[in-house]
Parts: sequence; C-alpha cells; structure tokens
Amino acid sequence: MNRKSRLANLIIFLSTLCRLSLATGAAQPLTARSATASSYIERGNAWVVKGERERAIADYDLAIASDPIFAQGYYNRAIARYHLKDYERAVADFIRAIQLDPHFIRAYVDRDAVRYLKGDPERAEADFSRAIELKPHLADAYAQRGLVRLQQGKEAEAEKDFARCLALNGNLQASLERLVRETKAQMAAQALR
Repeated sequence: MNRKSRLANLIIFLSTLCRLSLATGAAQPLTARSATASSYIERGNAWVVKGERERAIADYDLAIASDPIFAQGYYNRAIARYHLKDYERAVADFIRAIQLDPHFIRAYVDRDAVRYLKGDPERAEADFSRAIELKPHLADAYAQRGLVRLQQGKEAEAEKDFARCLALNGNLQASLERLVRETKAQMAAQALR
C-alpha cells in the first residue's frame, strides 16, 4: 500500500470513528422523515462495523430515499463507497452532503482524502482550506493540507501548516514527521524516474 493510500485510509478511518460515535442527524431537526432516515443510518452503521459495506449502502440508500435532504445519509454512503474503492461515486456523495450542509467539515476533509488519492492535489488543497476556514482548530486538516502543499513544491506554506497542526495537537508530531519523511522520499524517488 503506497503512502497516498495509507494517508487516505487514515483520514477516512478517523472520520468513520468520529461519525459512528456521534448521534446521527444531530445538526438537523428531527422530523418523521429524518427519524426514519436516522434508523436506516444506524442500521447501516451496524453493517459497516461488521464489514458488510454493500448492505450498509443499501440502508444508506433507504435513508436517502426516506429523507433526500439528510446530508448524513450521503456522507455515510460516501464512506462506504470509498472503502469499496468506488471513488467517483464516493466523491459525488461527499459533494451532495456538502451541498445540503455547507458546514459539514468532515465531508470536506474526507472528499479531500479521495481527491488526493486520485491525484487531484489542487482540489484536495481547496477542500482542506475550506475545512480549516470552517473549523480553524482541526489539526489533521492542517497536516493533510501541508502534505499536499509539500508535494506541490510549496514548502514554506507546508511548514506553516505543519507548525499550526502541532500547535493544535502536539501528539501528532511522530505521525506527522513520519508522513513528511515518507512524502519527501516518494518525491525524491519520482524525481529520479
């Protein structure tokens, strides 16, 4: 597994843990439609925990059919599609979740992980910047944007992002140093080709 895949998997894994630990629909008023959608999402989350992503997608589809403006349904389906390596449809679901809830920070970050994995650093950087704009204390967004900027040759900007990341969460230092080392090694190897 290459560094991009590991990085994207780490971002999505952390998001999945955060998502599964939060109450679904917390940011949206509970109506009969969203209550039904929440039930499907909870069952879909249970399928994800069991590793049954296709079944989870089926429940997320039902959640979306029950309440088409419930951003969490699109987000959860995007995560499941990502794990099935259905990147195009995952990005489409992240986009729809963001359209429905422009302040859905994790959707920006996770869409970025997929875009980064697909080799679209400019759009990935833009997503991380938007996530940081919405939540300036999101340490992992600074780290990830820094890695993207480092690969683009924007070393001064990358260093500022890394410094901000560590100022927000010093516990990330060892992981960040490893990722920076791996990124620089990958860039050096590509330069030799």
